[in-house]
Amino acid sequence: MKEFQKKVAEVQSQILIKDEKGEVRDPKLETALEDLEDLRDSLLQAQEKMFEVALYISIYGDTEDEVRKSETEIKNLLESRLIYLKPALFQQAEALKSILPFCTDELKITNRLNTSPLSSFFPFVSFDLSSDKGILYGINRHNGSLIIFDRFSLENYNSMIFAKSGSGKSYTMKLEILRTLMFDTNVIIIDPEREYEFLAESVGGRYFDISLNSQHHINPFDLPTPSDDESVSDVLRSNIINLVGLLRVMLGGLTSEEDAIIDRAITETYALKNITGNTESLDGLEPPLLSDFEMVLAGIDGSNDLIQRLSKYTVGS
Repeated sequence: MKEFQKKVAEVQSQILIKDEKGEVRDPKLETALEDLEDLRDSLLQAQEKMFEVALYISIYGDTEDEVRKSETEIKNLLESRLIYLKPALFQQAEALKSILPFCTDELKITNRLNTSPLSSFFPFVSFDLSSDKGILYGINRHNGSLIIFDRFSLENYNSMIFAKSGSGKSYTMKLEILRTLMFDTNVIIIDPEREYEFLAESVGGRYFDISLNSQHHINPFDLPTPSDDESVSDVLRSNIINLVGLLRVMLGGLTSEEDAIIDRAITETYALKNITGNTESLDGLEPPLLSDFEMVLAGIDGSNDLIQRLSKYTVGS
């Protein structure tokens, strides 16, 4: 900060001398003074930090001519951006040790940079395709930066993959699934081609074969584990409503009387397994089956037609 104060005083004195002599104002000095004051404020308010920064470039080639050609291209490229290089004359040994992965700087040719310009030294920067969190999707071919983002943080996180056959659509999807699993994301895949069976087994997932000949079955009476802000009663009531809707589709529509019978029978079916609105936990309780529901339905007057229509799902094809 003392050095800053000294530099500010120098620039201010130069501006005053020019004013006293009646010379035309120098925009460079005024800009420098403004930048110095802004940086000093940022440092005092801990918004920026100062760093001693060294940038060493090592050039490789199979022949000396190739190295010289690369050196010329790099010098021309950087000098066009007002960045001037100095070769490490008579310090080649120290330079070599400095670029090796030993974290030692034997050249010690540094410049002072604050945080904002120093951030441009980070090689993987893209304003359009990178975010602070998420998974790696690939490399931006335009600038070599990494494409990292979390699509679930977006307002609409749906995505679609289009490409010609054999170009890597499935590979891309499987890679996204594996990387997303690192963030404890729940992944459900509908897989008519059986492409993801090995992937599910490899990561400790479950694979269910949904077909007439399958050994796996879906029990619509199964209840999900209540979340922290839910009770068993909330989950039960929600599932009863869903079951009434499902049975309305399975049975080809319901009259108002049949709807009431179905609602009552579902509640009594759950009560058979000690699952009621007063149940505190589902641990150790087995959910009922469709056959249990059919048995309860048989004990209710006026349910004969419903039982006939339901039979194809319990004992029929």
